Parts: sequence; structure tokens; C-alpha cells
Amino acid sequence: MPNAVEISSINFSGQQANIIFTPNGSEISYGLGVQTLPYMFNTLSINDTIDIYGKYSIDIIDSNCTYILVI
Repeated sequence: MPNAVEISSINFSGQQANIIFTPNGSEISYGLGVQTLPYMFNTLSINDTIDIYGKYSIDIIDSNCTYILVI
């Protein structure tokens, strides 16, 4: 079960983003806070039974851009 994923963007490298993670098969979302991209997210920091698969909502702070990443 993978437990780490790098969230990155060529266009937004070095910028801050508010990231929300919703695991597959769950209605619970986890606010990962404001992070600088690229960001290495390890699921062990929130729960040792969750893997990386799910939906990541990535809201770039200095723009009006929100991106969805599904793994």
C-alpha cells in the first residue's frame, strides 16, 4: 500500500497551495493546509491505514486557480 505522493506543478513550482485530500471510498476530507509546491504528502501523517489514492483539491493561493488531482 503506497503511502507517499509528490504533488508538483511545473507552472506553480515554489508557490503556495491549500490542499484538501479525500481518500477513495471515503466521505471524510483531510485539510493538508497551505503547502509550498512541490509537496511530498505522506498519508502516515494523518492515518496509518489510508493509502494515497483519492482526490486532491489544490487551490493555488496567488491565483484564482483550483486544480483537481485524482490518483
